[in-house]
Amino acid sequence: MTLTRAEFDQACKAYISKYCSAQSFDATPRDDALLRRYPAGWSWTEHPTVPGLGYLSRLVSIPSHSSHDNGGQPAEPEVEEPEDEAAAAVPHERLVCRQYVVFSPSFQVPALYFSLHRGNGTALSLDDIVTSSLLMRSALPQTARTTFALETTDSPFAMLSQGDHPTSNTPCWYLHPCRTAEVVDEIMKETGYGDADRPLRWLETWFMVLGNVVDFRVE
Repeated sequence: MTLTRAEFDQACKAYISKYCSAQSFDATPRDDALLRRYPAGWSWTEHPTVPGLGYLSRLVSIPSHSSHDNGGQPAEPEVEEPEDEAAAAVPHERLVCRQYVVFSPSFQVPALYFSLHRGNGTALSLDDIVTSSLLMRSALPQTARTTFALETTDSPFAMLSQGDHPTSNTPCWYLHPCRTAEVVDEIMKETGYGDADRPLRWLETWFMVLGNVVDFRVE
């Protein structure tokens, strides 16, 4: 089960109307669990010249290290000598994260692209991204790490890779969408859905699945 490009556009705009508009935010209490499952703050961005290449985007500030994994205990940062003092982590530092939900024409599903920088504009290394609060540490078992990818033993595709944003062509990291359709389809068969609301339900389920890997909450 996948989405067409038109269904992706429809789902994104319906999601914004339901979860991200001022009216919907005031009408629905956004507790911590709901924010993780259906994150707010997204807006729709159209390509400046080419129609049909729009995507969701948001800009958030997140803690440099997670305090939600490891049984509720703060994650222990890896100790290493920084090569550049300007790139060294600062205690209680806030990171700038640009997040994008784009349409993957190859897999016909949404895909999450993001960039992560320190306050001074320095891009984070993969090691720093893994120990940041963006990714759930418990969701990254048995991964082989290089300077540009996280690879799992059970997939020919890297779980996390570097790549250009498919619409803006800016450098990003992205979670590979290879098994997205399979996982979302299994959940939707269990919960049921109607044809009329299928695109929005598909995107809601996708966010729910991604929420097990990416911490979409903003502290």
